[in-house]
Amino acid sequence: MKKLAQWILIATLLIFAINVFSEPANAAAEYVEAFTFTQLKAALTNPAGAKVKLMADLAITTAQAVDADCGIELGEGHYTLNLNGHTLTYSHMGGIGDPEGVPIIGRQNRSFTVEGTGSMVGGTFGYEQAGRWGTFYLNGGSLEGVIGSGMRITGGLAYLNAGSITGNFDGIFYEDGIIVSQGSTIQSIDDRTGGPHSFSYGIIENGIFTGKAVLDEFVLVVDDLTISAGSSLQVERRGGLVVQNRLQNFGTYTFYGGLQSIGGQALLKSEAQVNLYDSLSLKSLTLESQAQLRIENNAQISVNGPFISRNGGVEVASGALLLKGSIENSGTAIGVPQLAEQPPGEPGQPGDQVDHSQPADWALPHIEAARTSWLTESHLFSFYQNNIRREEFAELVVKLYEAMAKQEAPLPEVNPFTDIDLLHVQKAAELGIVTGRGEGIFDPFGLITRQEMATMYARLFTALDIKPVVTMEYVLFADEDQISNYAKTPLQLMYKLNIIKGEGNGVMAPLKNSSRETALVISNRIFEKFV
Repeated sequence: MKKLAQWILIATLLIFAINVFSEPANAAAEYVEAFTFTQLKAALTNPAGAKVKLMADLAITTAQAVDADCGIELGEGHYTLNLNGHTLTYSHMGGIGDPEGVPIIGRQNRSFTVEGTGSMVGGTFGYEQAGRWGTFYLNGGSLEGVIGSGMRITGGLAYLNAGSITGNFDGIFYEDGIIVSQGSTIQSIDDRTGGPHSFSYGIIENGIFTGKAVLDEFVLVVDDLTISAGSSLQVERRGGLVVQNRLQNFGTYTFYGGLQSIGGQALLKSEAQVNLYDSLSLKSLTLESQAQLRIENNAQISVNGPFISRNGGVEVASGALLLKGSIENSGTAIGVPQLAEQPPGEPGQPGDQVDHSQPADWALPHIEAARTSWLTESHLFSFYQNNIRREEFAELVVKLYEAMAKQEAPLPEVNPFTDIDLLHVQKAAELGIVTGRGEGIFDPFGLITRQEMATMYARLFTALDIKPVVTMEYVLFADEDQISNYAKTPLQLMYKLNIIKGEGNGVMAPLKNSSRETALVISNRIFEKFV
């Protein structure tokens, strides 16, 4: 049965990975040779990705092209084009007699690399990056625009490492996205950012960032970074910032979620969902609760010091995660042999955790009821016997509040905590349900005792203006001496309402940590009683 449970867990993780990270994992390991347009298009539109070596000069015709503007639109994978000394052209006369056409446009691709000597020449642009989340690497060759610019960028991330970008008017027609200029020869940049369609823009030259960018779809990797005065850089849950050496901030820098690595110390915040495409050497790597890291594009990630996963998840779709230091793992992993050999455990107890993918029989009716009423989706519907963490409980109680109040919980003007930025924790604080440990510390990975849980549910009643009527009689529990003074009234209330029932024989076990399934059951009892 134990082996069956392990296989069920692995299957569940695979399904999760497919649902959350549906993008292709990597380009092909070996180059395919393209002598014709048909061969080139087949490779660059293959959803699995490809590495292509151009074997002849190719001029795309309007009959071959996707449309008048685009010769080839990249597929959804990772692609590399080695120009191999040849020229790829798409240029035709448009309706007003000017050259038009772009040989390759990237919209849905994960990454695109141009390398080798040779040229991509377009009537309008040599290359256009039009997707918000794509990453472009110019490692060689030239991008040329006959009437327009060598390149147009309207989103995503572009590393300009080598080669040249030239056009009739300017090198880059720049509307949105992040440009990292670190070796390419660029004729000029026509900066059109800051308009109504600009979402995240900035230019990094000589290690200095200028702009206003939100990293929410990709990970920016640089050696050193200085944020200039008046500029802002913000990291969200699907993005990341990796500064190999030194970060200097003269503007505004905010790490809301996702991945941050400064000087090799890497952290994935709770609920981050980050894809890494670039090889990295890290001093340490920590995954907070429910953080998910996916490694693609044959990236090699080396962690030379501690690796800590606090109920996070790692998937190596292609490449490797090499753990050379200590390992503390209470999370899940796919494609990491070192973690597969060590079953996940509770924090501080590596290897002791058993996969409890199903709730206990006594909890199942309430959990199913919650699924079909007020909590239709939640990551808490897993590892049911794990102790629930403070951050997870805050999320649960806020969702309960919003379902019962039929409105979104309010946010405070200023986050009261210094150790967590998650919105549901801030909402719980604004509602008065959680107060933290003091001095701005919330302790998101701390556990919840039964008396703490009873106290927070009592505060939930206050936030909802629920005033239940119970008897005045004081029930003396068998372990009364273990109950803190602050929790006596809340525990009496929850017991008399038949919400928290205790262990039987008058034992409340106030100092016992609460499991996920216990918190789910008690939350559902409250919902059913008062809605």
